[in-house]
Amino acid sequence: MLFGSSAVFPDLELVHYSEQFGQVPQTQILFGQGTVKIRIVNHGKLPTDPMTVSVSDFNVLMRQVGPPASVAKLKPDGSVEVTFKMDMVIPPPKSQLGQQQQFDDWKAQYASSHGVDLRGQMKWSGPPASTPMNDRREVRFYTGYGDSTACQEGSHTIGNSPPEKADCDADVCVTVDAVRRSIHQRLDCRVVGYAAFISGPGKAGEFATYGKARTSANGPVVDFTANTKITVASVSKAVTALAAIKSLAKKNVSLDAPIGPHLPKDWMVDPHVAAITFAELLAQKSGIRDYGNTTLDYAKLKTFFTQKVNPNAPTNCNLPSVIDPKDAIVSDPVDRTKYCYSNYNFAIFRILLPMVEGFQDTDPAQRAERLAAKYVKIVQANVFEPVGLKNVDCKPPMGSKSHALAYAFPGNAAGHDWGDNTLQCGADGWYLSVDDISRVLISLNRKDEKVLTDTQFKEMISRGLGWDLTGVGRYQYVEKNGKWSWGSTSVSTSILIFGPTSPGPAFLGVLFTNSDVVPEGIGAATVLQDAFLSAARSMP
Repeated sequence: MLFGSSAVFPDLELVHYSEQFGQVPQTQILFGQGTVKIRIVNHGKLPTDPMTVSVSDFNVLMRQVGPPASVAKLKPDGSVEVTFKMDMVIPPPKSQLGQQQQFDDWKAQYASSHGVDLRGQMKWSGPPASTPMNDRREVRFYTGYGDSTACQEGSHTIGNSPPEKADCDADVCVTVDAVRRSIHQRLDCRVVGYAAFISGPGKAGEFATYGKARTSANGPVVDFTANTKITVASVSKAVTALAAIKSLAKKNVSLDAPIGPHLPKDWMVDPHVAAITFAELLAQKSGIRDYGNTTLDYAKLKTFFTQKVNPNAPTNCNLPSVIDPKDAIVSDPVDRTKYCYSNYNFAIFRILLPMVEGFQDTDPAQRAERLAAKYVKIVQANVFEPVGLKNVDCKPPMGSKSHALAYAFPGNAAGHDWGDNTLQCGADGWYLSVDDISRVLISLNRKDEKVLTDTQFKEMISRGLGWDLTGVGRYQYVEKNGKWSWGSTSVSTSILIFGPTSPGPAFLGVLFTNSDVVPEGIGAATVLQDAFLSAARSMP
């Protein structure tokens, strides 16, 4: 048999996908159906070959009803539309409860799979004697929950998928393309805008972006890019931790040293507060039980850290909704070092780092402003400038009309501008782009010691300084996330180092979004972690 030249396939575009679920009238029979219409279009300069086209759901939630569609040759710019019917794939029964239990199991699988993953399969159907080597082609054209929207239709196909190669470090293999695709599938047309960064071990990495940093509701439309500045909320804690580790080392101050000598001299500090160490603050194990979900300016920090510690203070961690609880610092030596998330633990570094570096209190009336300005310079000098970044700040760039605003999806209403956060920066408030923080993570991952030495970075990881998560299940990783909300608007951010950092290098991930994610209502951390976990496998 002689094989012909390469097949000429068209593109597949989604016209519309819809789902229908219900119960057959006057029966107990439940049903689930889907209807998908696709456009088969020739964007090339040559006629396409004859073929058959079928649709499958990679998540095995829906199954095509009926045979493939036969498509004749298409001239350049020619197109044809085809409609397919699909039925839900009912799981096998687990009990005597019958179809209702099966239906509930299907819905649970639907939710855990984040909806359907529809793909079109094209199979060459010309004369057998001329069969080409590439006689099949697959195109992903819809992933998600429920009916497709206009944003997901037309030319918004996810695209053809070349073979994917996994990258491996010392412990785990990850298909980076699958991570990127997962983020696109989860977020495209479901948030106002985002930027992401994904990198394999020792690789330069790649960016993925979608949507708008600013919509027409706030004047000229601005695309969300890898260089878009956005307030990163609590990802700022990782930034503060990096600066603290490096600054303390330069001044020969131990992470396990007490903070008392480095607080303003006119603060009347309880001995239990003075004994808190820098490491305890950075690890969220300081005995502070107030979440601190409020503006932590200088006056607020002074009031909190000069309170009298009650030896009988309750040991429970307060929820974010509890504002200014009484007796929010625990003195018991065992309870004091239990993990309890608090913004106070990091906001106080806006005071501590300048004091450690010899702040001269020559103008007490302007102490708050001068301490904040000094803190910003310390972070710039220790974290951002070593990797070539200038003027990274706790406020938008001067005169900026392009930094991301916070929106409620789909961004039809005006977004919220968080403005200048300098006087409350530390636990939150930094304005970063995905490119900014990716450069810092790349430096840490390469162990070039521009930001931290290898020993310092290992200690940061092992002690959980500045991170939220340190390893889940069979995979080791650290992650820091943040979210700020104003009314119905929100921003959500996450940075991730996936895989062992020693000997390393590991995988890196960054994701910043400027709205809620519909319909799931999840944040950047969930999207980023799920993307890596679903694309990972252990080394054999």
